[in-house]
Amino acid sequence: LATNASQSLASLRASLLSLMEEDAQAYQAVMDVLSMPKETEEDIIYRNAAMEMALRESTKTPFRVMLLAEEALGITNTLIGRTNANAATDLACAALNLKAALQGAWLNVKINLASISDVAFAAQYKKDGETILSRALPLADGIYESILGRL
Repeated sequence: LATNASQSLASLRASLLSLMEEDAQAYQAVMDVLSMPKETEEDIIYRNAAMEMALRESTKTPFRVMLLAEEALGITNTLIGRTNANAATDLACAALNLKAALQGAWLNVKINLASISDVAFAAQYKKDGETILSRALPLADGIYESILGRL
């Protein structure tokens, strides 16, 4: 179990690191759109379409962070009581860090959704994000409390 969990978590770590780079690129795309000309009506139409696309990508990336953080929490939860007792607090710290990752990613999703004109897209990501939070935040808290209770 621990070996499989270790491999899965290493894969998730690599994916999360990759998403950090994607997030920086998505942010840069938004910044690039802001510097586009807006002199003519055609410029404005093109700029607005480019901004919509950039904001969608800037939403999808942190949303994927949320999904991966939830997955990592699930794996972390399976390790409670199955690892070296001296490393138990590492699981609690992992839960705290993953909770912060979830909440930070959610903030990025929410701020981007506020500027997206596609109401259906925004509503779906809001609903799905809230669903992830409703499962993952209590899981993170439960992991932390479980470890704290064992000390």
